[in-house]
Amino acid sequence: MRIYICHRDNVRLNDKSVDKILNEEKTFGLRKLKTYLSFQKRVDKIKNNLLRFLINQKNKNKKVIAYGAAAKGNTLLNYAGVKNDLISSVFDAAKSKQYKFLPGSHIPIYPTNKILREKADYVIILPWNISSEIIRQNYYLKKNNLRFFSAIPKIKFYD
Repeated sequence: MRIYICHRDNVRLNDKSVDKILNEEKTFGLRKLKTYLSFQKRVDKIKNNLLRFLINQKNKNKKVIAYGAAAKGNTLLNYAGVKNDLISSVFDAAKSKQYKFLPGSHIPIYPTNKILREKADYVIILPWNISSEIIRQNYYLKKNNLRFFSAIPKIKFYD
């Protein structure tokens, strides 16, 4: 988004696309404090549910790994304070990310063809917006009793 600012007395009409965005913001309540206050509550609920699930699995000696070293997923993990004691590794198809670590959590990133060697029980899909695509591409993992899930907007299993 590119924004131009001018003096108040300089009359400049908004482009139609700007008016469209402003109307969408109003429709979604983005001009109300209540929207932002409730957002924090929703985010905390997601964080708490994810941590509860991960800790429960750890206590049951279950292993959780992640798929997709996406920025949005990394933001979630860092906000929740997840480290490699709860999620042992992340798998990503991008060679540029492999054999590095997620920032903050220091969870190692490996190529996707190494997933089965982890002998994991659960795979959290970090780029949750493309969950169905990831599951479709990795259908063979279900045959090895791996359960896919995502954490946003709530914990959802893909069986």
